[in-house]
Amino acid sequence: MAKEILFRLNAGRKFGMGHLSRNLTLAEVLSAQKIKSSFLIHTDNENKVISFLNSRNKTDYEFTFINEDLDTDNDISIILQHYVDGKSFLILDHYNHDLHYQEELKSAGIPWAQFDYKQENQIIADIVINPNVSVKESDYDRLISGDTKLCVGERFAIISEVFKKTEAKPQPDRILIAMGGGDYPQEVVDMIATLVSDESYRFDLITTQGLFNKKLKEKNNVEIHNNPNNIADIYGRNYAAVVAGGVTTYELAYLDVPMIVVPYTENQQKNAEIWQKVDHAIKFSSQQEFKNKLQTNSLKVILSDLFSRYKKRNKLIDGHGAERIVETIKNRYNG
Repeated sequence: MAKEILFRLNAGRKFGMGHLSRNLTLAEVLSAQKIKSSFLIHTDNENKVISFLNSRNKTDYEFTFINEDLDTDNDISIILQHYVDGKSFLILDHYNHDLHYQEELKSAGIPWAQFDYKQENQIIADIVINPNVSVKESDYDRLISGDTKLCVGERFAIISEVFKKTEAKPQPDRILIAMGGGDYPQEVVDMIATLVSDESYRFDLITTQGLFNKKLKEKNNVEIHNNPNNIADIYGRNYAAVVAGGVTTYELAYLDVPMIVVPYTENQQKNAEIWQKVDHAIKFSSQQEFKNKLQTNSLKVILSDLFSRYKKRNKLIDGHGAERIVETIKNRYNG
């Protein structure tokens, strides 16, 4: 098995922290098996990432930050500089790559696992990771070679240890708002303002956007959390959540919190559709559609619809996805 893992991912203001969060969980599992991890992070805001790491007490790994714009050649060159220093396996978790990028890794002799969410493009990685709900191995039949191993579907959803240790105690009328860690489009900001105007509910707003501290400071029914240390406890005390459709959805599904999913990126749209299909959520195609529903009906009506659907669901996330991914890597490279 590889003695050390190099993670190459994106995190920051534009990228959010979801990719970093799930790979830190993988690093914890690796560490428990005496396998070292280091991180190569392309970022548009290094201080923001450092603040996130400090808030999660995750500073005991080696972190290298890439602040400049990257093209394929520069990216591969930087990976090689760090990879050759005793590292023998790469985990790739960003979407700024194509087949040429992968071919450059392959020609350099680097074995790697690659996160995917589209199930559309050819992948020549050694391992493909796609923990999205309802993804099947057959979805990759024409996209991979016979040597590629698959970690796909909800069995591979990555849940951190802090969530596994959390006992959900939902409080009536408390709603979580967690729209991700990147910069929000104005439509998301406006949607949140409309949502919290319903003073019959209390809201936990988890955000990295400082503008809400000023914008909502007069709202007595809103508690704003900027990079909280007790994020799992906050999730667990809410009886429903409004989310964008990213990594947060898996953590909430693990804690059995029903969701209203309002996506604003392509991969979030696909996730939203799937979560509704498996009765863990109701989705809206846009922030404007959700705002219109709030204004023409009410949050109470939307929640009633959500809970009538949620009664039908089966629990999908068992919390052992990270261990299964690490075991796949070990079986693929057992020396």
